[in-house]
Amino acid sequence: MRRFRRLFLFAACILVLVSPVASSGQTIIDEWSTVKAPPAPELKEITIDPKTTALLMLDLVKQTCNEKVRPRCPATLPAAKQLLAAARANNVLVVYGIVTGSIADTVADVARMAKSPSFSPDPTSFSAPTLRKY
Repeated sequence: MRRFRRLFLFAACILVLVSPVASSGQTIIDEWSTVKAPPAPELKEITIDPKTTALLMLDLVKQTCNEKVRPRCPATLPAAKQLLAAARANNVLVVYGIVTGSIADTVADVARMAKSPSFSPDPTSFSAPTLRKY
């Protein structure tokens, strides 16, 4: 059985190496206009369980959520404020992630309450061991 497995892997490698590879000679930038975006996902009703759900408020600080740096960000604040109020009303854990500035720089409409944890994200911030500590 082991010998068969090695022979199969060897044959698969040979097949990959000798198979013709389509190459247009173009870069992704050259092909950008031909790429078709996938359809928007279907929106569905969900049920939130406060015991297993958290709302992440990420980088909503004055330094970056403004007309000059991220012009679309201020327009999202009313919806973020409404979502935050609903989360708090239903005892959902709210966690703030701040990359630029400090937690004190959070935009007033979505400001942190004293009991809400905050952190400075890095590439491992959303791994299971990191999230478990909250």
